[in-house]
Amino acid sequence: MSEKPKLDIIIFGATGYTGKCVLIEFVKLNRRRYSWAVAGRNHEKLKELLEWATVKSGEDVSETAIIIADCSDQASLNSMANQGKIVINCCGPYRLYGEPVVKACVENGTHHLDVSGEPEYMENMQLKYHETAEANHVYVVSACGFDSIPADFGVIHFVKNFGGVVNSIESHLMAISQSSNEPFVNIGTWKSIVLALKTRKNLRPLRKKLSQLLSRPQLEPRLKPRWPIHRSEVFDHKIGVPFPGADKTVVYRTQNLLYKEYGQRPVQYYPYYIVNSFATLLGLVLIGFFLVTLGNFGWGQRLLIRYAEFFSLGTTSRTGPSEQTRVSATTVFRFKGIGWSSDIADSFQQKEKITVPANKEMITEISLADAGYGFTATAIILGAFTILDECDSMPSTGGVYTPGGAFFKTNYLKRLEENGFSTKILQSELK
Repeated sequence: MSEKPKLDIIIFGATGYTGKCVLIEFVKLNRRRYSWAVAGRNHEKLKELLEWATVKSGEDVSETAIIIADCSDQASLNSMANQGKIVINCCGPYRLYGEPVVKACVENGTHHLDVSGEPEYMENMQLKYHETAEANHVYVVSACGFDSIPADFGVIHFVKNFGGVVNSIESHLMAISQSSNEPFVNIGTWKSIVLALKTRKNLRPLRKKLSQLLSRPQLEPRLKPRWPIHRSEVFDHKIGVPFPGADKTVVYRTQNLLYKEYGQRPVQYYPYYIVNSFATLLGLVLIGFFLVTLGNFGWGQRLLIRYAEFFSLGTTSRTGPSEQTRVSATTVFRFKGIGWSSDIADSFQQKEKITVPANKEMITEISLADAGYGFTATAIILGAFTILDECDSMPSTGGVYTPGGAFFKTNYLKRLEENGFSTKILQSELK
């Protein structure tokens, strides 16, 4: 009796807010090309989800395969992983629920993608599962959404178009919304932020171990961080503050890998966030105060989650942002970097410690609609398609990677650009 062929893609956690976004976008992008299933704990909810998706998309997906799997039941996760080539994991917070799914995928020869923005989870998975994933020909790729994809591939796009050697890049992110008074954060995202606070102390020993795996050279000249509150010259001197997300660590790990695999000089990188007014800045400071003072205690975390709407100053909703809020939002990243033009860089004996002053500057821009959820869904789906179509162009035989590390040699950036990832070179000049 012949073995039943594996499904191409399984969407796990499909009934959650992010899962629903991924499902609808998948139906639109797939065009019946790949076989797929939805997975989760509750058969009835999954069935209702498929009926909803049929009405929403206009394509009959009501008979799509359903797989029952639960993060608290490793056997069910193993069974799910064994039925597919790729699991798109939408079940967060990943600090709580991510590792059992990664473990099942790695042990059963199934690729794993998620949209985590939780540094401790991502770096811990690399330490624990990279070698086994490599041996089992499995790719585990986290951070496949907003805001790490624009940061990671914004830097890659910058380097590819620079025409020389890049020393350092700063990015500034500005969110533009026509529905400024509406919640724009889903409760699951808020939970991930809250739960990540208590584990910050674990990052230092994790990163010490990771640095032994991916040796980073000493680079000169050094990029120094800006003042915590500054004016951004790439956004008409609006107020800029350090961006608190996972972008810096994701880009850092990607650049380390590209140095190790391809000998490309690592780019130094700092991300920042544009604040439109002092009132918004004060709001961010107040939210940060709540998170830092309460987030280190179990009781404080419970308060932050139970009264998320209050502590997030109305930016978080338990039902997620409305579709109108999402589609009216645009996010713009601008990347400003310096380095050396090709005619100078070609004469360097080594490309780590460079004493010659940088002679070239460039500014690029990436803009996205519905970045937090619509684009995130698109990005992770295109990642799955890339693994299915271009696995031979990915590094080694498998492993745990950042998106930039995994998809650097593939057409992933081109796929993004064909699906709403708008890239521009605003300025390129010799100094």
